[in-house]
Amino acid sequence: MDKKKAVKLATASAVAASAFVAANPHASQAATDVATVVSQAKAQMKQAYYTYSHTVTETGQFPDINDVYAAYNKAKQAYANAVAVVNKAGGAKKDAYLADLQATYETYVFKANPKSGEARVATYIDAYNYATKLDAMRQELKAAVDAKDLKKAEELYHKISYELRTRTVILDRVYGQTTRELLRSTFKADAQALRDSLIYDITVAMKAREAQDAVKAGNLDKAKAALDQVNQYVSKVTDAFKAELQKAAQDANAAYEAALTPKVESVSAINAKELVVKFNKAIDKNTIIDDKGTSATGDDTLKSGVVKINGSDAASNYASLSADGKTLTIQLASYTAGANVKFELINDGTNYVKSVDGKKVPAYAGLVTTEDTTRAELTKVEYVTPEKVRVYFSEPVQNPAAGELTVAYADGTSVSLTPTQPSGAAVNYVEFDISGLTAGKDTKITFNGIKDYANNVSKPISVTVKKDDSDKVAPTVQSIVATSPTTFEIKFSENLKTIGAGAVKVNGTAVTGAGTSVAISSTDSSVVKVTLASPVTGVVPVVVEADVARDFNGNKNTEFTQLVNFNADKVAPEIQSYKVVNKNSENYLVLTFSEAVSKVSTANLDFKYTDKFGVTQTITVPNSNVSVTSDAKVVEIKLEDNATPAADLPSNIAFTVDIPKGFFKDGFNNDSVAKNFNIYNR
Repeated sequence: MDKKKAVKLATASAVAASAFVAANPHASQAATDVATVVSQAKAQMKQAYYTYSHTVTETGQFPDINDVYAAYNKAKQAYANAVAVVNKAGGAKKDAYLADLQATYETYVFKANPKSGEARVATYIDAYNYATKLDAMRQELKAAVDAKDLKKAEELYHKISYELRTRTVILDRVYGQTTRELLRSTFKADAQALRDSLIYDITVAMKAREAQDAVKAGNLDKAKAALDQVNQYVSKVTDAFKAELQKAAQDANAAYEAALTPKVESVSAINAKELVVKFNKAIDKNTIIDDKGTSATGDDTLKSGVVKINGSDAASNYASLSADGKTLTIQLASYTAGANVKFELINDGTNYVKSVDGKKVPAYAGLVTTEDTTRAELTKVEYVTPEKVRVYFSEPVQNPAAGELTVAYADGTSVSLTPTQPSGAAVNYVEFDISGLTAGKDTKITFNGIKDYANNVSKPISVTVKKDDSDKVAPTVQSIVATSPTTFEIKFSENLKTIGAGAVKVNGTAVTGAGTSVAISSTDSSVVKVTLASPVTGVVPVVVEADVARDFNGNKNTEFTQLVNFNADKVAPEIQSYKVVNKNSENYLVLTFSEAVSKVSTANLDFKYTDKFGVTQTITVPNSNVSVTSDAKVVEIKLEDNATPAADLPSNIAFTVDIPKGFFKDGFNNDSVAKNFNIYNR
């Protein structure tokens, strides 16, 4: 034995001996004192366990970890001292004492590679320390979310996911169900909840990048698979990263679609009347739909020369393009059960369809079997106005003929209602004017056998409608404002159904005759627009006669008089808001002014953007695309260029728009204020 080992052994023996002597002042009591030392050491080891277990059980709180460490170290020291005493004076019971001490130590204090229920204090300390590190990770992730730092959040999300998946088993090894559950609920549950709340955000972020990388690598199948997940989950992301992830999704979809060669993906007959054509990317509406330029969509047809049905040009077929530009619905002129319909998309060099990014769609031909045996079903009832009701069905239906409709009040009294449908494309609803019904009475409308366009007859379908009479409040005039020397607007407290002739007097003279008009606004039925035959100057009285304005419940107004200033207004009209909207599958920039305006400039407008190379590009939007709506405060700018044929402005691009001073004027000839702003064309 070398000298160092000898010194260490001597020291240990001395410590053990001193402990033995301190506990056993009388040599005759040696055996009893060894047993006492062993018992006290075991008690200390159990006390270390109780330091955490009893605190958790009795208070529902964790003990101070420093107290647990102190008890743990005392237990280790008591074990070491007791082993030394037993080795020195254990006598015949030495092996039994040592085995008892070791079993207690390994159960309560420490053991390498412990089994369940062993090394309770050491396992608790390891679990608690791990849990606090996990909680620190959670707090760091929460801080990244609060700061809207997506990159940092994604990095921490993966770290905490790894911990939750592989390492939280440490918490499950702690002895004592109450303690285990407190550790899980206090630390693991919060970390798991935060991580789970971000699963859609991180998935969208990762898959959007994956899609972009796949597009760059030319692997469009992989890009499509990634985008399927992006598009599935982007609506579920948290508010913290919503704007950033929506932009990432839009950019990824745009990159994918830009790389696609446009094509017809499928053609199907969804019922006897409608053929649906699916494209793999957005189609330029101007190359396939002949928009009649009306507010209605039911009069739009296919463009001449681009589609054939059964070998004939389908230019007379009603058609519509979905808002995303990927679904074309064509209404068939006739139906034969089980017949094959030949659909052809033309690309002969002269006639062709283009995608929104200007690519020509290859020619396509296919046969579709039309077989419609499904009856139309009721979907909803909608009050378009208080006096107009629409009954909607699952597919286009024929307007009921005589005998196919029964209408009666709840008491069985028959009543007459005329079913109507708009001219043009077939629709999936029947409309009724219920103004003639007795107010407040339930009215049952029974379709005895509504027919679709395959002449499938539905079982009787009944709906109950009622003309509402709950409104007993008369419409009142809220304001009268001159909009020019020859026009003014009357604002009422509610929507009006009618305004009578001779309803308004200006300076004592009724507004009637040539060059005058008194009409409810087509865009806001609470506003009456008045046009005078000749200009008015100064401040004059305007009178709205009693009982000339009627709301939808028949309530009539009382007389109202206001002095109106027709002197020149010096306030310039300003753009108060702007937004891009999709209307009839076309994007429009909608400007809302502070007052009614008219377009006076004949200049075109420049829309500028920065391309992927950092170069500023300019697209010219023709003046003819700028129109003042019937509202007069609202201007619509169709987002198409001045090429022949015109093309939509590229989507998913941020544009800078400049509206020059004086492009518009108000009724008093004031120039509109110049406005420079940014829009995002989706």
